[in-house]
Amino acid sequence: MTMQPVPVALAPLATRWTTFLDKVRARVREIDGEAVAAYTEVLAVEAVDGTAVSGISSALKARLLALRAKVDESWEKIDGELDNIDLDDARASGRFRGQMLTLKANFARELERETERMIMKGEADSGRALHAVALAEIAVAVPCQHCGAQLDRRNTAWHQAVNLTCPHCKAITTATPGTASQSFAMGAGAMFLAREAAWPEWCAMQDAEAQWHRLRHKTLDDVGRWEAANRTYWQAFANAMGRLHPGWTPQHVADEVNGKVRWSMDATWQDDRTVRERNGHGLAAVASGDPNRLAAWLQQEEDPSDAAEMLIEAAIERGWAQHAPWVAQVAAPIIRADAGWAAEKVDEATYYHATRGE
Repeated sequence: MTMQPVPVALAPLATRWTTFLDKVRARVREIDGEAVAAYTEVLAVEAVDGTAVSGISSALKARLLALRAKVDESWEKIDGELDNIDLDDARASGRFRGQMLTLKANFARELERETERMIMKGEADSGRALHAVALAEIAVAVPCQHCGAQLDRRNTAWHQAVNLTCPHCKAITTATPGTASQSFAMGAGAMFLAREAAWPEWCAMQDAEAQWHRLRHKTLDDVGRWEAANRTYWQAFANAMGRLHPGWTPQHVADEVNGKVRWSMDATWQDDRTVRERNGHGLAAVASGDPNRLAAWLQQEEDPSDAAEMLIEAAIERGWAQHAPWVAQVAAPIIRADAGWAAEKVDEATYYHATRGE
C-alpha cells in the first residue's frame, strides 16, 4: 500500500503515532536484552530442570502482550481525536486512518515476530545446554552387571532403555537413560533446537499467513501457496528433529510433515472451493492481458457486473492497480454500464482498499 501525503491538519497525529511506535520498539529492544540476561543466568545454574526457563518465556510473553495492549490504547486516543477534525476532503480522514492502521497492523506483526524470536532463542539455548548434559551422560560407560566390564552406549538409542551385550562375558545389561537424556529427547529440548533450525521457514510461513488473510478474493492458487509455506516450514522442522532426536527415523520425519500439513490444510482446500476456482479463472484472464479472454470470462458469468467488480477489487488488493481500470473498461460495454461507471467502480474499490488498514 502506497502511503499518501498526510493532510497538514493531521500531521501532528501522524507524528505522535509514529513517535510512539518508535518508543515501543526501543522498549522491546530493552526487554530483549533483559530476556537474554535472564535466560543466561538461569541456564548457568540449572540446565536440566526446564521450569525456570518456562517461567521466563511466560513472563516475557506477558510483558510483550502488555506492550501490545498499550499500542491499542494509544491508537484509540488518536483515533478519537481524528474523529473531531473536519477536513474539506471527506475522504482524507478515511485514507489517513487506513495508513495509520496499516502502520499499526505492521507493528503488531513485528511485535509478534520479536516475541517469538526472543522466546525461540532463549529456549534454543536451553535445548543446547540440556543436550550438552545429555551427551555427557551417555559418554559415561555402563558397568556390565556380570563381570564389571565398561560398556559403551554412545551409539545406541540413548533416549530410552536399551540392552547392552558384554563383549567379554556375553551377559546382558540394561542401560536406562539419564535425566537430561530423557528430558532432551522426550521433553522439549530437541523441539526447541528444531524450532531454531527452522526459524527462517517459520517467518516465511507467518508472512504467507498474513498475505492469505489479507486477500478477500482468494483463489486455489492462493491456497497452494499457503500450503507450500506450511509444508516448507514443517519439513525444515521435521528434518531438524531427525538430526537431533536419536529415535526419529525418515518415517517419523515424513509422518510429522504430512500430519501437520494435512491437519491444517484439508479443510482450507475444501472451503469455498467453487468460488475460489471461479476467482482463479477470472484473475488468470486479467493477468493474461487479453481483452477477448477477459470478455469471454465475464460473459459466461451469471452476473457479469458483480464479476467485474470482484475482479477490480481483487486486482487492487493484489497490487495490480494498473489492471483495475482496464478490467472496468472491458466490462463496461458487456454490462451496458452508464458513462462514468468504470471510473466510479475503480475509485470506490481504490478508496475501500486504502481504508482497510492492512
